Amino acid sequence: MTGLHLRALQLAGRFGPADVDLALGTVSFVIGPNGAGKTSLFHALIGHGEVSGTLKLGEIDLADLPPAVRMRHISFMPASRDIAWPMRARDVVALGLAPGLAPNLIDQVLTRLDAVELGARPINSLSTGERTRILIARALVSQPDVILLDEPLANLDPAWRLRVLALLEEEAQRGAIVLLSVHDLILAHHHHGDVLLVDQGKLIGQGRPDVIMGDAPLSAIFGVRLTDRGMELADSNGGAA
Repeated sequence: MTGLHLRALQLAGRFGPADVDLALGTVSFVIGPNGAGKTSLFHALIGHGEVSGTLKLGEIDLADLPPAVRMRHISFMPASRDIAWPMRARDVVALGLAPGLAPNLIDQVLTRLDAVELGARPINSLSTGERTRILIARALVSQPDVILLDEPLANLDPAWRLRVLALLEEEAQRGAIVLLSVHDLILAHHHHGDVLLVDQGKLIGQGRPDVIMGDAPLSAIFGVRLTDRGMELADSNGGAA
């Protein structure tokens, strides 16, 4: 198994086509403005909708796998935290456990996210940040090869943002491929792995942050530029607004 390889991956009318290669043991960020296609990229990766192209994990064609087997290889955490029914949070995590895996993996992942006590409570009684941790646990519980997380840092306080990032690095260290979308451009700019820049339903580029996140694309796509003080608005000429 050499990594995740996308060829001409496309979600009809929403994203692509795009070619992407993600190596084992890496954490990569997806960035783009609201409505750029970040979620559509994730939906294409999980086969949600009218998807075409090739999605292979090494020599394994993920599109051909039955759902029970696919769960062992790839997981997805959606951006929405809305859960209306009063299901125990622990049972929500269990929904991510692939058939045949030991139930004690649920306890292990809840412990890693300091969420054992949360697991006994109804999911709809938790705060948005607490629900986020439970949904991250669901994505990690089967220890899949590919972990897709749509805005996992949203609604988390600063300490938990750092703890979740450290947890995702641990997943990469065991050999997983981690891909997450973020809106924090400063965080992405300081990331040591690849950044995927998405806009208007297309993959604009993939590579190191210092290559992908130059003044021109940030100004043209986000309307901002990075400075020593953080970020500031940029006018159409690239100057400070």
